[in-house]
Amino acid sequence: MLVEKVIKIPVYTFNFRMYPNKEQSELIDGIILALHKACNMAVYDMFENKVNTIERPDQKNAGQTVHFPDVKSIAKKQYLDVLRSRREDIKLIPAGALSGENGVFLCDLSKRLDAQVSGENSNKKTNGKGVKRPIENSKPPYYSKKHPRTSYTYQEFLRKMSFNEKNKNVAYFNLAKIGKVKIRGIKGYLKNIWFDSSCMMNFEEYVNLHKKQQILTTVKKDNCGDYFLQLCMKDIYKIVKVEEEKRDIGIDVGISTLMTLSDGTKYDNPRFKNGKDGSVRQHREMLNRQLSRRQGYSNIEFRKRLSELRKENVELKPSKRYIETKVKKAKLERKVTRQRKYHMENMVLEVIKRSDFIGIETLSVKDMYVKKNKSEK
Repeated sequence: MLVEKVIKIPVYTFNFRMYPNKEQSELIDGIILALHKACNMAVYDMFENKVNTIERPDQKNAGQTVHFPDVKSIAKKQYLDVLRSRREDIKLIPAGALSGENGVFLCDLSKRLDAQVSGENSNKKTNGKGVKRPIENSKPPYYSKKHPRTSYTYQEFLRKMSFNEKNKNVAYFNLAKIGKVKIRGIKGYLKNIWFDSSCMMNFEEYVNLHKKQQILTTVKKDNCGDYFLQLCMKDIYKIVKVEEEKRDIGIDVGISTLMTLSDGTKYDNPRFKNGKDGSVRQHREMLNRQLSRRQGYSNIEFRKRLSELRKENVELKPSKRYIETKVKKAKLERKVTRQRKYHMENMVLEVIKRSDFIGIETLSVKDMYVKKNKSEK
C-alpha cells in the first residue's frame, strides 16, 4: 500500500522552449556575441595591460613583483563603463548580466580564471586543490570561434511571466532588452504537485503568488539553433508516494548492466532508437559520411587546396547542405540526451520509492590503477 509522504526532491531549474520572432532572435544572438567580446576584452586587459590585478612580491625572485587576478574589480561600474565605451554592442547586454554578483559575466570569468590560474592540474601534491600562481605563468582563457558563448544569465522578477488562459501550455516572458517572448512546455509542470513552505500548489499558482521574487534567468541557444529559457527557483520540492515498508538497498554499478541492486534487481543499459530510421548508431554513421562528403574531405585534390587556403588565412564558408546535415546530427544527439536523462530520472525515482537508505560504491580509477614498476617491486 502506498502512503503519500513528502520527500524533499528539490527542483532547481525549469526549462521552456522559446519561440522568438526574427527580430528577437537577432537581438539574442547579438547579446550573446557582445558578451563573448566583453569577456575576451576583460581577459586581454588583465593579462596584457595588467588591469584589475593585484601586485604582490615574487617569492622565487627577490625584488620582483608578480600580478594576480582580482575578479571582483571586473564588475565595478568604472571598468564596465570603459567596456561600454569601446563597443556599442556591449550596451545591448542587460545590466544584471554584467554588474550583478550572480551575473554570467563575473561568474564565468571567475571560473575560467580559476581553471587557468589556480594550477589544479600542475600540482599533484595538493590533492586537486592546487596553488594559485601569477598571471605571468598561465595562459589567458579566451573564448574561441570554435567554442563560442551560447547563453547569458541575469536576475529577473517573476512578474514578467504571464499565462495564456485559452492554451495552458503557452506562456509569455518579458525579457530585458528583447521584449515579450512566447514559451511552451508549461502543461507538464501544471500536472505535477509542488511543495512550498508547508502548502501545495502548481507552477502557475506559485508564479502568481511570488511575483516580487527575483530569479536567475538564463537564455540559451543550442547547436540546432533553437532557443530555451531556464528559470532557477528555490524552495520548490516534488511530492513522491513511498511505500510503508522500506528497506536498505545497495547499488553495484556494472558494465554489461547499468546497475544491480542488493535484492537482485537489474537495470539494463538503455538502447535508444531513432523511430523508423533504425538504431541511433546507424543514423549517426550515415550523417558522419554525409558531413565528410559535403565538406569535401573525401577528395584528395580538395584537401590540398584547402590546406593552401588556410595557410593564406582565407575564410571559407560552409555550404547550405553541410549546415543542414550538421543541424540534423545535432538534433539526433539532443534527442538521445533527452531520452537518457528521462530514463535516469525514472530509474532514480523508482529506487528512492523502494528504499530508505541507499549505499553505493565509490569507484576511483586512480586507486585501482597500479603502475608496472610498483607491481614488479
